[in-house]
Amino acid sequence: MDIHFNHRTIGPNHPTYFIADIAANHDGDLERAKLLIHLAKEAGADAAKFQNFDAAQDRLGLRL
Repeated sequence: MDIHFNHRTIGPNHPTYFIADIAANHDGDLERAKLLIHLAKEAGADAAKFQNFDAAQDRLGLRL
């Protein structure tokens, strides 16, 4: 089965769609996040995945 996404075809007979996992390495800083996106693109990434994590809330057991 092929998937068509963002002018690309993803499937067993096509090049790998590379998603950079930036996670929370941006430390909540938008400019750092933008820099990491550019670095991921330079490394050949087709997309980037982020997450936002608040350690203080996690320690208190508060899950949003």
